[in-house]
Amino acid sequence: MSVYFLIMKNIIFATAMLFGWLTTTGQVQKISPEFPYPSKFRAIAAGQQLHYIDVGEGNPVLFLHGIPMSVYAWRNIIPHLSGSARCIAIDFMGFGKSDKPETGYGFSDQANYLSAFIDSLQLTSITLVMTDIGGVIGTDYAMRHPEKIKGMVFMEMPLGDAQTFHKNGGMMQHLMFWMGRKQKLGYNMIVKNNMFIKMMPRLIKRKLTKAEKAAYRQPFQARHSRVPLFVMPHAFPKKGKDAVPGDMADFLNNNAVALQKSDLPKLLLYAKPGMLVNQNALQWAEKNLSNLQSQNLGKAKHLMEEDLPHEIGEAIRVWLSEHNG
Repeated sequence: MSVYFLIMKNIIFATAMLFGWLTTTGQVQKISPEFPYPSKFRAIAAGQQLHYIDVGEGNPVLFLHGIPMSVYAWRNIIPHLSGSARCIAIDFMGFGKSDKPETGYGFSDQANYLSAFIDSLQLTSITLVMTDIGGVIGTDYAMRHPEKIKGMVFMEMPLGDAQTFHKNGGMMQHLMFWMGRKQKLGYNMIVKNNMFIKMMPRLIKRKLTKAEKAAYRQPFQARHSRVPLFVMPHAFPKKGKDAVPGDMADFLNNNAVALQKSDLPKLLLYAKPGMLVNQNALQWAEKNLSNLQSQNLGKAKHLMEEDLPHEIGEAIRVWLSEHNG
């Protein structure tokens, strides 16, 4: 494929995205704090309830959030897709309105919850939209069940094997995982002091409204409710080395091997400065992943679904229309 063809393809894609955004709105859209979607619950894993929303009709688009987010993060993205797709977003166990059992928050646990949820709804032809730890868990599912997957959308998630992810990371990424790895310090900062919620302003370019802040704080009012925020980053070993079965490094290593063999359609949405998907991570993806389209959406930090929700929604809509066509 020539460089000229790639450049022209990206120009056409960006033009279509901008045209769709402007013609569907007539003006630059505001980011709304409103969450108009009715809650649903699904009993899985010994009766534990997983919270989700389910709107629209068509092939399913399944949204998988990151830390410390919930289904609330997708509220401004879903309207761009629900006219032509069935949009489903879950709260991982221990997050949002899902149940908060005393244990069961590791990557293998969350992967099992996700698999049970998908089976319970008998979903097929799924497009996964994933960010952060949602990308780790969702990619694991996609690589184990490629027959159920139609496409994959990546945003601000770990890319590459564990050591590559560490090597490509910047100062903020290294600091967060260094702290999370420390049993006493990490627990005190994340669980006792509610670090992830307090540092959200540093992970978003714009200022959240009071209503938006309240929505993200609500699930983590009690100290015990913050344990899931600690368990997952705590599972990343020093520099990504010495992975053990079921930890984050193990998931990343397995995902990287499988992704490089996968021909499933992939869309990588990124922004600058971002955090996890920096220039090094982007280069790794474009070099190693087949059937990949990457798109720079503008300026955002790590939680780009709060900075650029309409750009994300339109980019996915255009990509899905091209893919389905």
